[in-house]
Amino acid sequence: MDYQHTGLTQHGPSIAMTIAGFIALYFLCWLLAPGEGAARRELAHMLFWIPVSLMACWVPGIAVYQLWGSLQERCFGTTDYSFFFLYQSLAFTSVGTGVELCAVNKSRSMIIHHIAGIAILTVGLSTGILHFWACFMGMCEVTTIFLNIHYLQKSDSSIGKWLASNVPMLHVANGFLLWASFIVFRLLLFSVCLIGSAKDYFELPDDQRSLVFWGLFMFWIAAVVFLCLSAWWFIRIHVG
Repeated sequence: MDYQHTGLTQHGPSIAMTIAGFIALYFLCWLLAPGEGAARRELAHMLFWIPVSLMACWVPGIAVYQLWGSLQERCFGTTDYSFFFLYQSLAFTSVGTGVELCAVNKSRSMIIHHIAGIAILTVGLSTGILHFWACFMGMCEVTTIFLNIHYLQKSDSSIGKWLASNVPMLHVANGFLLWASFIVFRLLLFSVCLIGSAKDYFELPDDQRSLVFWGLFMFWIAAVVFLCLSAWWFIRIHVG
């Protein structure tokens, strides 16, 4: 199999345009968010993640469906959707990291999560390999949908107060969905990523294993980091 690195240079304009788009989206959310100062920035961050998390689930889901078919497609296949997922994920993760660093109450675990994500996304774009597994892992963002609703409900914003007063059952329903989604789309998903990608590696011909080893090695490190962080977050969610 003739395999060549794609390199990051050719993806630069697409990445830059996608980052600019997400910065514009965050600015729009900031304009729409009521309040001032840090509270306004944090509310804008929550609003920003609502459309982003929906897109971050839909796009990789299509790519996974397209690349599921064979061992070669899972290890070396790419699609327009897989590239778009890598662009958008690198963009919103970079923007999210910047916002998190500016937050009053910085979440170190979330910053670590973002950095690990940026690393594996960079591998996918610079080498052109493992798009299937990167997209499969990316479906963990399903949990972000319910997590943002949870944070929005707990916030002191006018939106949070309105939800608490007018949709009280949303807290119970969303809490259950957040708990259940963490089991399926994080604890189980990252475990499947580790086991499935390792199985694919050992099923590859010997001459192709060297092409994916270092990329898979970084992927496994990221998956372990995500799994450990998710387990820690799940304990906190379970305890309440």
